[in-house]
Amino acid sequence: MDPTARQLLEAIRRALDEKVEPAVEDRWARSSLRSIRVLLDHLAQRVELEGSVLHDDVADLRVVLPDLADLVVGAHAEPWPAWRADLEHALDHPWRESGAYPTVASLAAEREALRDLADRALRALHGADVDPAVRAEGLDRLGTYLRRQLAREQPMFLPAFLAPSF
Repeated sequence: MDPTARQLLEAIRRALDEKVEPAVEDRWARSSLRSIRVLLDHLAQRVELEGSVLHDDVADLRVVLPDLADLVVGAHAEPWPAWRADLEHALDHPWRESGAYPTVASLAAEREALRDLADRALRALHGADVDPAVRAEGLDRLGTYLRRQLAREQPMFLPAFLAPSF
């Protein structure tokens, strides 16, 4: 499809740079233009990377969360039984039709459900009834996942947010 979403965003940014900015004299309006530029640069990166970042994050969570469930298999006190049931439901849920292209919206919905489970596990690992060795291992696994997630998302934000934004 021509132009691509990225090309459209870049054309909007060029129009702002070449046509709008030279005509703007108000300092607050110029500040707003700088913010808009940063957001357009971010969107130009994000539109190309978001689908693959979400896909890879979902794939990562689909490994990390069951491993975490195996780690806490002996924990029978709440919230673990409900968490495991919700994890099973999320992993079995048909987020898209079989064979369908994974849209950004379907990947985002799946990631949101899985990230909620990761967040719940993180809070539960800090609970008083968790074996200290299980807590340490679980927190290490989640921390390692979060570092991978940050590395995946970094290209969507850098260098866009390094530019002056006000």
